[in-house]
Amino acid sequence: MGGIFTAVVKPLSAVLSSIGPMEVTWKVLDPEIFYAITFTTTPYVFTSRIQKLVKEHTHVIFPCCIQDHWLIFYTELLSDGTAVLTSLNSLGGLGTVEARRHLIRILTARVPGGPSFPSTWRCVEGYSPQQDNCCDCGVYAIGNILYLGYRTIAGYPLRLPWNIKTLRRRIASLLGTPWPDAMWHPPSSS
Repeated sequence: MGGIFTAVVKPLSAVLSSIGPMEVTWKVLDPEIFYAITFTTTPYVFTSRIQKLVKEHTHVIFPCCIQDHWLIFYTELLSDGTAVLTSLNSLGGLGTVEARRHLIRILTARVPGGPSFPSTWRCVEGYSPQQDNCCDCGVYAIGNILYLGYRTIAGYPLRLPWNIKTLRRRIASLLGTPWPDAMWHPPSSS
């Protein structure tokens, strides 16, 4: 699944940028960034780059794989100065605590000359559709990334009843297969 994530990072950022208000900006990071975070001892240059990305975008999405399970985290720096790190995990808490620890270490590091950052982050576990098997976590993680963009549309439901076939088709279309563009539009209420 790591190769698929890497392949859809740019298309996901483009899709998210085309949805919702212009003032909402998205950056989906390559999963390799998370691996670098987990193995780094917080060198200033790397940490400064991550913090700069978080400062430049209203949402930065970190796909990560912990214990062979894919989940995502995303950051939000709210207008009142609150910093929020939200996890979306299709298997509940599996890997969430460990991944959050790595991300918070990078986000709270003090970097000489780096961006001014909050020293505390509010950590939230967001809603994620729950998978019913042990092999679709990556599909659900990518689906959660797509859902984040759609939720910025006023009136869009906060919980989507996506099924695995729909999610797989959306990912296939990101990879350039000939699925119809209509599948990107929010489902009708009928």
